[in-house]
Amino acid sequence: MRKPPLALALCLAAAPLAQATPSFAQTNASAPSTVSLLRQADAAYDVSDYGTALSLYQAAYRQAQEPTILNNVARVQARLGRWQDAVDTWQRFLERMPSAPNRVQVEASIRDAQLHAEQERQNAERQRQVNASVTSNATQGNSGVVPRAEVAPRDAARPPIPVPIGAWVTVGVGGAAMIGGGVLLGLHASAVAELQRAENCAPNGAGGFNCEPSARDIHSRAQTMGTAGAIVLSVGGAAAIGGVVWAIVGRRSESPSSVRAWITPNSVVVGGRF
Repeated sequence: MRKPPLALALCLAAAPLAQATPSFAQTNASAPSTVSLLRQADAAYDVSDYGTALSLYQAAYRQAQEPTILNNVARVQARLGRWQDAVDTWQRFLERMPSAPNRVQVEASIRDAQLHAEQERQNAERQRQVNASVTSNATQGNSGVVPRAEVAPRDAARPPIPVPIGAWVTVGVGGAAMIGGGVLLGLHASAVAELQRAENCAPNGAGGFNCEPSARDIHSRAQTMGTAGAIVLSVGGAAAIGGVVWAIVGRRSESPSSVRAWITPNSVVVGGRF
């Protein structure tokens, strides 16, 4: 693309922003060095070498202080994504050329660049927060400190479950029954010894005695006490054992428990729900 004569520099500098290449901007003195910098900047812009173009435009502006060059500088800054720099440069351009022919287009470009700059600030803030969170977690992990949010709440200590009163009652009743059964068996043994000493009773070989009518009362009493003693002792033992089991299990569970004991011809059975 053939570059326009330098005499048209100011008109082209004020042209709409949509043109492909920033226009030449010329000082009043038309210093050859400034013109050379601007030509080199235009050439770099044409090949999308925006970094070089920006350096050359800025050098030309420092040398010539021509405000139209600021328009070119801002446009290259926008190409590089340096949105806040572009906003600042365009605003300086309008301050120095408040009656610029392309003022409407420049103001629109400022608004667009401000939106981009704000978005960049928000993204940078979010990234800063993410980095701070990662650093904090890493520091806490290295020091062995667990973040408060990750500490599992402890359940309140549960009060101890008292032993069910029924268990104590069952143990007491069972113990008393065992004592009573022992007493009855003792009386049975005493009656048996008395029968053995009686002259009118003799063992019958089946565990009993053949007695004369005068000794039958002693024999009957011995059999009754023996049977009752065995039953009471067995029931008392079963009740005592069931009460102990109930007391142990009752402390581990709040669910209702029940204990039962019964006698079979050959054993004592303890059962229930714990």
